[in-house]
Amino acid sequence: MITTLIGAGINGAVLLILVFLNRSKEIKLEQLKNDLSMEKEILNQKRELYSQFAKYLNVFVNDRYVGDELKMNKKKLLESYDHLWLWANEELLKNISLFFDTLVKKENGQFISDDEIKSLHREIIISLRKDLGVKTVSIDKEDYKFISFR
Repeated sequence: MITTLIGAGINGAVLLILVFLNRSKEIKLEQLKNDLSMEKEILNQKRELYSQFAKYLNVFVNDRYVGDELKMNKKKLLESYDHLWLWANEELLKNISLFFDTLVKKENGQFISDDEIKSLHREIIISLRKDLGVKTVSIDKEDYKFISFR
């Protein structure tokens, strides 16, 4: 009789442990689903922001924009720059900061070649791709071309 009671108690304890472990797995699975959903949302936000930033970044190369369009796109670039600080990784932020620091030096009369500006621009484009998880196997920054049509 005592053996039966002990056996039933052990079976009950094992059953409770199994129920607990199963519930724990369900909670972890739900948390994993939530985390993946959040990661997807962050990636979507980054894609949109990075696409806009890359577009407006071109205001500094090849005179693609003039007049009011140039002013508007510079303003949009600065707005998107503020938003980048919420989403971008550190490497990207450092590359962008270096780019803007170089532009400020140029504005203040220091000689900065167009090639240097373009090189920094390319670094940003590569950093944008990396942060979005785009695999870069055989291209490098020199493959990015600056083109404008007149």
